[in-house]
Amino acid sequence: MEYELEDTQAVHNCLCNHRPLQNVHTDLSLRGRPRRGCPIFLNATHIIRFSGVEEVKEDGVLFKCNPPLNITDVRKKKLKFMVSLYPLELNFDELIKVRLEGRKIINEPINSHDFSYIHTGVNVCDGSSIYLLLVIKSSAGNFRNRQTIRNTWGNVDNYEGVRRVFLLGYNHGVQKQVDIEALEHGDIVQEDFWDHYSNITFKTIMGINWVAQYCPKAKFSFYVDDDVFLILNNLKKLRKSTLRESGLMLGKVFFFSTPFRDKTSKWFVTWEDYPFVNYPNYLAGFAYLMTADVVKRFSLAIPYIQPIPIDDTYLGIVAKKLRIPVKNQYGFAMFHPTWVSFFVPKLSFRKTIAFHRMSSPETMMRTWIEYCKQYQAVCRN
Repeated sequence: MEYELEDTQAVHNCLCNHRPLQNVHTDLSLRGRPRRGCPIFLNATHIIRFSGVEEVKEDGVLFKCNPPLNITDVRKKKLKFMVSLYPLELNFDELIKVRLEGRKIINEPINSHDFSYIHTGVNVCDGSSIYLLLVIKSSAGNFRNRQTIRNTWGNVDNYEGVRRVFLLGYNHGVQKQVDIEALEHGDIVQEDFWDHYSNITFKTIMGINWVAQYCPKAKFSFYVDDDVFLILNNLKKLRKSTLRESGLMLGKVFFFSTPFRDKTSKWFVTWEDYPFVNYPNYLAGFAYLMTADVVKRFSLAIPYIQPIPIDDTYLGIVAKKLRIPVKNQYGFAMFHPTWVSFFVPKLSFRKTIAFHRMSSPETMMRTWIEYCKQYQAVCRN
């Protein structure tokens, strides 16, 4: 189906007149209601391309719009991912330079992330220098997971120069308990978006923005889920032996991945949200490392890159647009939840950095006990 000219022009005007875009499929508000705004792919038929700087004005920089690219029947075309076709298409090196210089960009963001902090953990990064910040994605109701992490691998008192925060969305049913937890531990970072898996990209963006704002001097930040068992000593060994301190994104890379089109899938993405048959290479979302400069560049670029509801693939898109390579690293292990209890006594802790899918806080504690039998020096709690 071809759209009439006025529909195409409406999308073009929506962007070029600097009105913010919101994706009605994935942009859920606190109460789960979609915010209405300009469509981004117009049912996967039209894509807007941006390139260059149109003009520098006294009040800022205006990036120009090219005419819409008409893509008819995108499913039959089996279009592969192209950086130049994913909105916004502009010179991100120039954009980041402009933002670092403090100059205004006149084009309004299409991914404004206009949520407010409830808890900021502002004192986490005060004091001594930090070489590693643990940024742990957690559901608001997972109190036992968080406490188990504090008592095991996430006990930062065992490690010099390491800090920890948990990322939460909002859940009215448990908010009072979260408030108490935040007051007691001071390690909760929370915004007022609905805490649901469909908003996991919001949570990840919140974490990147928070690190860039509140902990910019942390040399490395390690993003991890709350069902992961992390071996910090192995991560420290990796840092000393091979890690560079700039331009680095490291973890388990998924190569040649494709979108899930089955509506029953947890990772379902519509053709309207993502009209390509493949994803760029990306890091598995359960555990990955970023250097401070990468976090900063991401925080500056993300407002101008259209989100999708799968956070790790979205970060892969951002990395591709920023020309930051993702590095595959041995030591990131993924288990099926039913396998974990069987394998815990048999796990090799010598080289593994992160084990995914701890089936329960009890399993994580069992894993910690097994680890401590071999490495008592780091198990002082």
